[in-house]
Amino acid sequence: MSDSKTASIFPLPLVAFERYMLADDRPEYPMTFTLTLRLAGTVDREAFEAGVDEALARHPLLVALVEGSSRRRPRWVSSGARRPPLDWGGLAAPLRCPRGEAIDLAREPGLRLWVRQGDGRAEVTGQFHHACCDGIGGLVFLGDVLACYAMRVAEGDDLPALKPSAIERLRARGDLGRGRVPWRRRLARLFGTLSHAARFSYQRPTPLAAPPAAAPLSSRPEPFSGMCRRELSEEVSGRLREVARRRGATVNDLLLRDMFLTIAAWNARWGRGSRRAWLRVLMPANLRVVGERATPAANVVGMSFLSRRAGACDDARRLLDGIRRETLHVKRTRRGLRFIHVIEWAQRLCGGMPRLLVSDRCVATAVLSNVGDAARWFTATFPRRSGRLMAGNLVLEGITGAPPIRPKTSAAVMISRCAGETTVSLRCDPRRFAPEHAEGLLAAYVDRLVQTSQEADS
Repeated sequence: MSDSKTASIFPLPLVAFERYMLADDRPEYPMTFTLTLRLAGTVDREAFEAGVDEALARHPLLVALVEGSSRRRPRWVSSGARRPPLDWGGLAAPLRCPRGEAIDLAREPGLRLWVRQGDGRAEVTGQFHHACCDGIGGLVFLGDVLACYAMRVAEGDDLPALKPSAIERLRARGDLGRGRVPWRRRLARLFGTLSHAARFSYQRPTPLAAPPAAAPLSSRPEPFSGMCRRELSEEVSGRLREVARRRGATVNDLLLRDMFLTIAAWNARWGRGSRRAWLRVLMPANLRVVGERATPAANVVGMSFLSRRAGACDDARRLLDGIRRETLHVKRTRRGLRFIHVIEWAQRLCGGMPRLLVSDRCVATAVLSNVGDAARWFTATFPRRSGRLMAGNLVLEGITGAPPIRPKTSAAVMISRCAGETTVSLRCDPRRFAPEHAEGLLAAYVDRLVQTSQEADS
């Protein structure tokens, strides 16, 4: 791996969101997430490892360490020529973490990789520390890995076209497209931020109810346990788009609405059915603007929190209308920036991260991250076969993953689309949920989505 292209960008001070992710990191609930590429074909090990090295040179934060002291603000520094761990094994081999899921950024880069393959199938899994990048940044990196691999094994017209990486843009990664703002707007932003923080504190969400387990749950579960996935067919996915069109909403609005309906019914079933209880879904908000596709993996994301009383889920049509209006407001006003503003002002006023933001209190009942067509975030242009992306001798069949979970936010969902089919991935806190209950929650959510898709016929 060449380090010359990445070392020149360092040192880089951590921006507010990165410091928040470090502060909220803990061994039992690390601020890491996973992404898995499901592939048809057999990975050429030599070409893949060379492709990983080339891709890493395009994404400096994934090979960086955090340096800091009591007198100096934390900053990213180069780790030298250190390659993140890359583990190979058979398709059924578990993902091994010798020191657990947690990643200590002071001692190791915030990326781990695994390749599992056999019988003409392969899975490439990346674990990313959220201080290094968001989910889209992770997809950008994995897309670059596929492209760098394909350029070594593909021939003729099957070669992908990989765009240059604008490493220098990492210096401005904390700007988030805000630019210079007049003082009156800054003052209005401050009052809006304070109002947002007060409402966030008042509307205390109810955690997801954990059913009684048939056997004692482990306090130290196996790495990446509690994960499961289901597929929505191309037909169901198309019907959801048609329902959204008829309702004047987006598919994301339907996904959010059905998540509220699912967690309200789940809590009612398992003993937390108060109609006055607040339910909250955390929705990551992509803050990338036009022209930032070449930006290396980083956090260009905010957080939007949608809160509803459980009783509001009694009227599904009215619930959808309210969510549609709110998500439209989120897009128009870039409301996802408010959480960034809260962090920035808290750090200025408190000199650090207030306990409200990094405590064990429940900040959301569930997390829902909808990345849509995951391949659209790739910076490379790939050839396709029957609608599926080709990377040399590999064909991309799907992408799974899950955002981080945290204390009392016990369910995190990621939804991605590939060649028309939709994958719904879920991770439940394995300390609170038995595997059968995680599967049951996912089944309840997918069944709700299928039921919604049938409205296309009405």
